[in-house]
Amino acid sequence: MSTQDNLELMHRMYEALNTYDLEAHDKYWTEDMIWHGPPGWGDVHGRDSFKYDVQAEIYKAFPDYHAVNVIELAEGDLVAATGYFTGTHEGDWNGIPPTGKKIEAWFSDFWRVEGDRLAENWVMIDMLGILQQLGAVPGAPKPRSRQFKDSETASVSTKENLELMHRMYEALNTYDLEAHDKYWTEDMIWHGPPGWGDVHGRDSFKYDVQAEIYKAFPDYHAVNVIELAEGDLVAATGYFTGTHEGDWNGIPPTGKKIEAWFSDFWRVEGDRLAENWVMIDMLGILQQLGAVPGAPKPRSRQFKDSETASVSPKENLELMHRMYEALNTYDLEAHDKYWTEDMIWHGPPEWGDVHGRDSFKYDVQAEIYKGFPDYHAINIIELAEGNLVAATGYYTGTHKSDWFGIPPTGKKIEGWFSDFWRVEGDRLAENWVMIDMLGILQQ
Repeated sequence: MSTQDNLELMHRMYEALNTYDLEAHDKYWTEDMIWHGPPGWGDVHGRDSFKYDVQAEIYKAFPDYHAVNVIELAEGDLVAATGYFTGTHEGDWNGIPPTGKKIEAWFSDFWRVEGDRLAENWVMIDMLGILQQLGAVPGAPKPRSRQFKDSETASVSTKENLELMHRMYEALNTYDLEAHDKYWTEDMIWHGPPGWGDVHGRDSFKYDVQAEIYKAFPDYHAVNVIELAEGDLVAATGYFTGTHEGDWNGIPPTGKKIEAWFSDFWRVEGDRLAENWVMIDMLGILQQLGAVPGAPKPRSRQFKDSETASVSPKENLELMHRMYEALNTYDLEAHDKYWTEDMIWHGPPEWGDVHGRDSFKYDVQAEIYKGFPDYHAINIIELAEGNLVAATGYYTGTHKSDWFGIPPTGKKIEGWFSDFWRVEGDRLAENWVMIDMLGILQQ
């Protein structure tokens, strides 16, 4: 079907969700559908299991459940959306008895369509936020806006939108608060990370957000590592550095230097930034300031441009596929054909950066094989553009040897991951990796 048909299919399924009509789902999902639930749920196979083991249980816990999409899009056979659901806690939820409290939880969904039915669904829910609202863990997430405001004025070109973002960053990094008047609409909205909530208006952003950051980290400096633009949207991910010389979320100055990763999404209206959705590694900051246990290992601060042009995106995907075949057949020496000799593997926080192909082969992959001799990785979603390849999926294995100091348990685990590779010529040159380490430890 067309992308518009796929969006309408999703809309009809949502109508069934919000009217508690379990049987109507037979019209919208394939019989052998798979629901890849958020942490704590796992995979649910089959339409009946989804109806009665997932959705019916949600209705029992939150009888007035109601879901609303804020942003949605479709391309090919995929549909994606992010939004929130509300409900009153009147039944058991993950072992928590009814509290009568009203909750609001943000989610993201990705669906794969097969014919005229939804066949697969990847789901994320703000489980921590739910637990906080139910009083099961400390803290209370501040509300975020429930609406996505369409631009009233067409933005300029994507290239000019990127340049606008660059000029705004120059103001951020030179502590020029007044310069922001040239880059943001007066009624801008800053959707902050957990703990901040929404901030309305340019002056509030300047003095209640950015000025406070400067007080805490007077040498604040932000750097984008990856950035892109499409239509009236701009997105970037990177890191900021600073020295903790002022109060930060109630933590008195420590004098410690920190590095925190972030992601930003902006909506452009005319020639100004009008809305900004922000995520910051707040946990990593707290760890570096000594407020909570743990210490994330540093990740590379640079995105290295390829010195040699890569081949086509299709060939880059095929290169990644051949490398995965080596991973899944435990053929360490085959990696010599797929990686540059001076490759860099930017591991998850518990690993840090690993330099050189031999170090990757013997210090990383060989150790994974020792921990999980039947390791097997599967990509769920993959894409390629220019000299970049990206994928997300999961790996399975049986814990038969030491893993981060944990002796063998014999347990079977499944760990989700995301990978981003940079291709140089006909080899993989750089790899940014995230693994659900917490999920592995829980298992």
